[in-house]
Amino acid sequence: MINFRNVSKSFWAGMQRKVILDQASFKIELGRSMGILAPNGTGKTAIINMMAGLEQPDEGDIFRSSRI
Repeated sequence: MINFRNVSKSFWAGMQRKVILDQASFKIELGRSMGILAPNGTGKTAIINMMAGLEQPDEGDIFRSSRI
């Protein structure tokens, strides 16, 4: 299971801060699948990296109870 609780993440894009998640909460149960569809440059890879523990959120908690 992967559980995002009030997760926020943003990056600097030039002179401006780009928010990719703002207080997002969701849960993916063991054995379930999820698709992430969005335009280029919107943070899909950052979300996957946070799921895998390769990147940390700015705020909130991510709980993992299985291998990623």
